Amino acid sequence: MKKAIQSYLKNAFGKSTKEKIVVIESDDWGSIRMPSLNARERLLNKGVDLTAGDSNRYNQTDTLASVSDLEMLFEVLESVKDKDGANPIFTAMSLTANPDFERIRESDFQEYHYEPFTK
Repeated sequence: MKKAIQSYLKNAFGKSTKEKIVVIESDDWGSIRMPSLNARERLLNKGVDLTAGDSNRYNQTDTLASVSDLEMLFEVLESVKDKDGANPIFTAMSLTANPDFERIRESDFQEYHYEPFTK
């Protein structure tokens, strides 16, 4: 019940419309969560549990988008038009920084360091 009330309150002040709208939520663009299948396999081989709680769904598919990934996404978005001839609007919610793993390791994991996501 508490979650239902929180959800209602969170959305109560949003825009209302009778139009049919498709929303695809995708956040944390630029985040290094699971950099590759190789990294995933290495973690699994070391006994790291990648399936606990919600982590399983992220650890299977969450990785950095490549230039090719983005080009293909934008090609699809450009190929679709609404009844007025407008293309979809896409906003990538991007992180501005990721952990700097080398510097964290150099500090013997005692300090957190970050680098811009563009790096």
